[in-house]
Formats: sequence, C-alpha cells, structure tokens
Amino acid sequence: MFSKIQSKMMILMVSMLIVTIAIVSYVTYKETTQLIQSSTKNEAFNAVYEITRYSNQYFENFGDQLLLNSSNERIINYIKGINQEDEQMISSSQQPVVDSFDHFMKLNESIQLTYIGTKSKEMEVTPPVNLPEGFDPTSRPWYIDAENNPHEVVWTDPYITEDESGEVVVTAAKAVLEPETSEVIGVIGYDISLNALTAIINQVEVNYQGYTSLFDANGIALVHPTLTGEDLSENETVKQMYLGEPSGIIEYRFDDQDRFMYYSTIPETG
Repeated sequence: MFSKIQSKMMILMVSMLIVTIAIVSYVTYKETTQLIQSSTKNEAFNAVYEITRYSNQYFENFGDQLLLNSSNERIINYIKGINQEDEQMISSSQQPVVDSFDHFMKLNESIQLTYIGTKSKEMEVTPPVNLPEGFDPTSRPWYIDAENNPHEVVWTDPYITEDESGEVVVTAAKAVLEPETSEVIGVIGYDISLNALTAIINQVEVNYQGYTSLFDANGIALVHPTLTGEDLSENETVKQMYLGEPSGIIEYRFDDQDRFMYYSTIPETG
C-alpha cells in the first residue's frame, strides 16, 4: 500500500515537474521572442531613421547649391545674353560660369553633368556633350517642372543608366528668374549619381537576415540585395507602403515567416 502511494506521489511530482518545466520554457520562449522582436524593431527603426537623415542631407546639399546658382548674377547675365543673342554679355560671363561649374564638380564627384537650358532653347552642358540636332531643353520634363515651380528645386524620378555602370541617377533643377520681372529665362540642372548614397545604404547591416532598400516614387527598386532595377510596384507589401503614411511599419508574412518592414520617405524627393 505504501509503495503504491509512494509511486503515485512520485508520478504526481514528476508530472508537476514536467508541467512546471513546460510552463517555464513557454514563458521563457515568449519573453525571448518578444525581446528579439523589440530589439529588431528598434534596430530597424534606427537604421531607417539614419538612412533617411543622411539621404535628406545628401539631397539638400545639392538643392542649396542650385538655389545659390539660380540667383547668381553672372549666370543670370549669361542666360540673358544667350536669349538676347548679345555676344558681349555672353563673352563676359561665359568663362566664369563654366569655371564655377567645373570647380563645383571637382568638389562633388557625384555630379555627372551641370547644364543650363534657356528660354531660347539653347543648351549649355559642363562638361560638353554631343546633343542631338535640334535638341530643345524646354521640352524636357526637368525644364517644364522647374518652370512650373519657379521658386523650388525640383527632382526627377531616379533612373538606372543603361550603360555597364548601371548607376542610379537623379536630376535636380531650378528655374532662373529675371530679377526685375520674375520671368523664367532658363533652368539650371544637375545630373547626380546616387552611387555614394547607395554605397552607404548597402553598408547598413541589419540582423536576423534583414536588409535595406531604396525605391523611387513608382516602385522601382533602386537599391535591393537581389532585385535592383526591378519594378516591384505590384508587390502587395510595396503597394501597402505607398498607400500608407510617409513613414511607418508594415507587418506581413513571406515564405511562411512573420516579417516586418520599417519605411520612411526622403522629404527632398518625396
């Protein structure tokens, strides 16, 4: 009789011990999972915040320079000389303008081209490039957008070049106004390589098989571990990102795994 009771007590104690271990294991698992999720979300948030801050500064630097150049007296006189076919005005201002652009490009290796499109449909590019005959800068999207928003720096959608370099490039442009009438007499533009920016983004490490990416306004992946250059606008998660707030978090499932994505919009480019 005693042995039976002892056996029952032992079985009961073992059962209670197993249940206790299971409960402790479950609680520990839940706490560990929550801790990992919290840590990962904080890491992702900080990574997105830093990338957005750096990207905004990157674009602001070029935007500020465009604002200065658009009100530069020599550049204004140069454009007026071209529009009026005034050789004296052109000759007195052309070289200082070209030298200024050359110097700016040497200090900023990300600048591929600087150019001036005039109301009279002339195009001056630094460094010089061969343009198609009859090229009309006033018909280009960057000129039209700048003309329609004369007091702002405008940005084109980034694009990936078709040559071997596969560089991501964006154009920034600013209208140049006649000081007395505020009439648009031309537009200054920069073609800016985003290689330096994408290199910074690619260097950001995210734990737990995470990664960073950069999209344009149309859902093209400009920076992505495997899908750079691909149109992901039909991806459900990417769609949700564009339909949501300028910044936020999206939770989703992929390959039978729970995942989340932090995102933010670069203010300068929208």
